[in-house]
Amino acid sequence: MTDHLAGLPREARGFWHRPHETDLDQVRATLAELKRLNMNQLFVETWFGGRLIFPHPDAVLPPHDFVGHYGPYGRHLLKAFIEEGAKSGIDVHAWVENFFIGIHHKDNPVPFLKDRQDWVLVNHDGSTRQKHEADYVFLDPANTQVLDHLERLYDAMVDLEGLASLHLDYIRYPVAYRTEMPDYHDDHGFTHVAENRFKLEYGYHGDVRVLVLQSKACRQDWHRFKIRQINGFVERLTTRYRKRIRISTAVFGNPAHALDVKCQDWQTWIKRGWIDILVPMAYDQDVDRVASEIRQMCQINQERCALYAGLAPGYLGLGVEHVIAQVEAVRQTCVQGVVLFATQNHLVRHFMGTSPGHEHDQDVLVNTVFKPIG
Repeated sequence: MTDHLAGLPREARGFWHRPHETDLDQVRATLAELKRLNMNQLFVETWFGGRLIFPHPDAVLPPHDFVGHYGPYGRHLLKAFIEEGAKSGIDVHAWVENFFIGIHHKDNPVPFLKDRQDWVLVNHDGSTRQKHEADYVFLDPANTQVLDHLERLYDAMVDLEGLASLHLDYIRYPVAYRTEMPDYHDDHGFTHVAENRFKLEYGYHGDVRVLVLQSKACRQDWHRFKIRQINGFVERLTTRYRKRIRISTAVFGNPAHALDVKCQDWQTWIKRGWIDILVPMAYDQDVDRVASEIRQMCQINQERCALYAGLAPGYLGLGVEHVIAQVEAVRQTCVQGVVLFATQNHLVRHFMGTSPGHEHDQDVLVNTVFKPIG
């Protein structure tokens, strides 16, 4: 590993967290629960649903409705978490969802569909709502205006003193399974911007939507083009921010699946040294499959960057005994820590309301796998 990783905790213990806090007391209450669980990392969802958790002059939309006032931090919820977290020994990461900007509901459409229609990813059939990720809406990774916009938002995060990392999620295209003839139904990315760039870079002429139906070579080039868009953005962010802050990312653990179905080439990212902390989302009910996926990640990573196991037994509806089993299993691998998805499955207070029963599970965890680090 590089010297850039110096200073990471002996064992990282953390959560992904969708914020809901409307005032400083609530921020401190969330951090107090995490401290009680002996956590030292918090990945705060900062850019999601096409909105931020603080005001920004270049934002297309205002901050999320729950954003309130946080005493000396004003309306900057991320800054409040960073500085208050430091007082509790909790490193705070800015979790950004990059190209995923919301779920389209008939009675509550994604605002970007109205305000920036030309930025939105388009499917082969001309629709914008995804099929395998039900009604998800994505921005177009091939549109430089989109990339410039995201970079301006991220600049405001990276400039905050004490931020642990810029945490990249949804750093990919949507899921697409049926992308070969004669069952070609799922492919995406067909915006005017992307099609024109593709034709210029690969030497094609005509309607790309027709060309991919006629030629396997064109379909393969189209897939490669999309992979290049994601790789290029990761490299761009790394080049811009790496000297100031760590880059972390949540990825799909099966590399072939990530590449073929989501255009996510994280193996290239770690081989080229673009990533400091890799968090494979080993979301499975079966502890053996979880451990196997993490062991595979260890073999691929070869200590090029820190590796934290992303686990979600609570989110999958499993009890605290499964949390214990999965944490114990991945600790037998090479990982330097674990990140649990997500706080609503473990904290008493969360964005979905309150869960008093979680307090009992917290007692169990702090007396087993999350005892204080000596």
